[in-house]
Amino acid sequence: MAAVALDHAKKLPVYAREGVEHAWILDADAQTLERLRLEDGRWSLHGVHAGNDVVRAEPFAEIGLELRRLWAWLADGTETR
Repeated sequence: MAAVALDHAKKLPVYAREGVEHAWILDADAQTLERLRLEDGRWSLHGVHAGNDVVRAEPFAEIGLELRRLWAWLADGTETR
């Protein structure tokens, strides 16, 4: 099972059961980040980010996550400057 499929099929139901309110699903191959929020026991999509986006989103809204740095790190284990 691919990592993203595992996240959606196996992990999200557990997170919902345990009351985790936010989930971010990272697809390194597609270079996308999905942001989900638990609302009334169901996950709703609250954003999809890709490429060089800088993400500022709950529960970490005060931090700017530069996706380009993440993709570079995942690709070769180093951080871009």
